[in-house]
Amino acid sequence: MISDHEWHLLILKTKGIRHALCIRIFREESKPARNSGHMEYIVRVVDVESGVVWFTRKRFRELYKLHRKLTRLSGQMNECVFPTRRISFAYDRAPALENFLRTTAALVAPSPLTFLHGVALKQLQQF
Repeated sequence: MISDHEWHLLILKTKGIRHALCIRIFREESKPARNSGHMEYIVRVVDVESGVVWFTRKRFRELYKLHRKLTRLSGQMNECVFPTRRISFAYDRAPALENFLRTTAALVAPSPLTFLHGVALKQLQQF
């Protein structure tokens, strides 16, 4: 549990944060390595309010870490199916990852900013 002071600081940190995002996994890329490779997901993000569009690359492990942090905060995230790590399903897991990202964006969109939404927003911002 955080104190009132920490809560007010969290509110101040969220000023200027984008509250309406449209997130899509644009493409998957396999990155081979010596022993084994990894999959990178190119994520297209649109700020609905301003129309600004940007792309970012995320590995499965980064998405998994965000998922673990958020499931501790909200039962709503437990309902969101998160794919397994098995490489045989690497291309098949993109739709489930996109659903997770869109659910996460929706979790932080409502107003007014509640404790849960504030903490989730902080996690998404750090991601």
